[in-house]
Parts: sequence; structure tokens; C-alpha cells
Amino acid sequence: MEKLPGVQLIINEDDFDLDDETIEVAGKDKLTRQMVEELFAIREMAEDMEDDGDVDFEGNPADRKYYVHFNSAPTEILGEDALSICWPSGWRFTPDGQTIRQARSLPGT
Repeated sequence: MEKLPGVQLIINEDDFDLDDETIEVAGKDKLTRQMVEELFAIREMAEDMEDDGDVDFEGNPADRKYYVHFNSAPTEILGEDALSICWPSGWRFTPDGQTIRQARSLPGT
């Protein structure tokens, strides 16, 4: 996903706002820990793309932007013939490893 020619990744910083308890629970499972590490690697790549002047993974000017949201799921999708708005909610781990949905507001809402 992150190595698309001509595409700049755009991330939402709120998607990486994980509390210590979530990080601790994720660290107990090898696969979950690897997925969290990959998410943070994508975050770093997206920040580098922005810092380098809106470029793709090779440093070339990006003519398209790919908005990526992690740690969220849609709670409402609006649009008749095409997607217009998708309202996300966040996910968190409980101490026993269960996931729970946590409402998230979007800027301007």
C-alpha cells in the first residue's frame, strides 16, 4: 500500500493516539505487535512524504493523495450513488484483550 508511484499517503494523527494500556496489551501478542509496528512505520513514511514536499515513496512529486485511517471503523456512511461521508469510530483494547468501539469526532463536527 505505501509504495504506490505518484501517491502521497496522508494519515490522521488521532489514529495513533494509543494509550499505554493498549500498547501494553498489543505487545503481548507477536502478530498484534508486528501490526502496530507496521502502522507506526507507515506513519513515519507519511510524515516523511509530507515533510519532503508532498512526494511519493520515491521522492517524486505526488499527483494523488491516499487518505488512510487506522484503528477506526465507519459508524455511518452517507451517499446515494457514491460515498460522500464516512464517519469513523476508534477501537481500543480492554485489559483482557477484547476490542471496544470508542466514538471519535472529526474536525469541524
